[in-house]
Amino acid sequence: MFQQAYTANKSINATVEANDGLGNAVITVLKNSGVPAKKVPTTGQDATLQGMQNVLLNYQCGSVYKAVYLEAQDAVALATILRAGQTPPASLLNGTTSPPSGTSGNQQPASLLKPIWVDSSNMKDTVIKDNFVDKGTLCTAVGAAACTAAGIS
Repeated sequence: MFQQAYTANKSINATVEANDGLGNAVITVLKNSGVPAKKVPTTGQDATLQGMQNVLLNYQCGSVYKAVYLEAQDAVALATILRAGQTPPASLLNGTTSPPSGTSGNQQPASLLKPIWVDSSNMKDTVIKDNFVDKGTLCTAVGAAACTAAGIS
């Protein structure tokens, strides 16, 4: 889809993608068209290995990271409490969700975790520290210089 949009309008100057996979598809089109790094900002979500490679190579501005281990901890805690027939404590439920627009229903308590924007300045202290992205695999793919520049060694 981006290929068609870019073919029709080469003056596209930024893109926002729902995830790193779509971001990589856009970046591939841009690279194949000879567009250099940093020329057309792109984004992503999920902090995948490919996304982090694109960030370190300056093709992607960053990616939204949600620490899966924290999501899992909350899910296990909520499931355990609810299975026991108890009410989850307010300390675990820090927000609410609403029913989809146009449907009936009430807001429901929710455990909402803070997403983190990951770029080269905090990659080491987020996805690398959490072992979400393997440092060795990342640095092999992008080269030691790119990792060193981001403080990843």
